[in-house]
Amino acid sequence: MIAGAAEGPSSARSGTAPASADYGVVHRLSAAGKTTLSQAVHERLWAMGYKVELLDGDAVRRHLSRDLGFSKQDRDENIRRIGFVAELLTRTA
Repeated sequence: MIAGAAEGPSSARSGTAPASADYGVVHRLSAAGKTTLSQAVHERLWAMGYKVELLDGDAVRRHLSRDLGFSKQDRDENIRRIGFVAELLTRTA
């Protein structure tokens, strides 16, 4: 997940959420290259002069949500925590 980019896709600029078919599919696929892809996007945006931070799901689980499991309630709490961190990042963008 990348937070803090100066400007995102048109749906992000307009304030509307993307259609479900366009959003949230990759996060369900184990070993699909999510970290590799996000690191490449992060590096490319950084090279283009955007202020970006990378919030990797595995790193967040290791450092911020170590106490959580994978129940629906724990996954929801993990997402809430990531959202909180992302909000903090946008304050300094």
